[in-house]
Amino acid sequence: MKAVDETCFYPTLGIAEGPATPSGVIARHLDNTNTLYVNTTGKLQTVPLQEAAIGMLSGQTMASELKLEPYDAEIIQFNSN
Repeated sequence: MKAVDETCFYPTLGIAEGPATPSGVIARHLDNTNTLYVNTTGKLQTVPLQEAAIGMLSGQTMASELKLEPYDAEIIQFNSN
């Protein structure tokens, strides 16, 4: 069976593509200030960030990267917002 690129459904469903992430990490903008990141893999993932941010779930400050444990999630808010 041929794999389907799920992004082809985004416009029809009104889903905006999120920021670029490593393979296995999904990100979506929740609003103008918050972005949700989900690690869908069984390994630690590191996501580079363009600027410093605060983890809304963890309370951690991130200078240049977000580290997600296996199957972890975080909502980040960039300091400029």
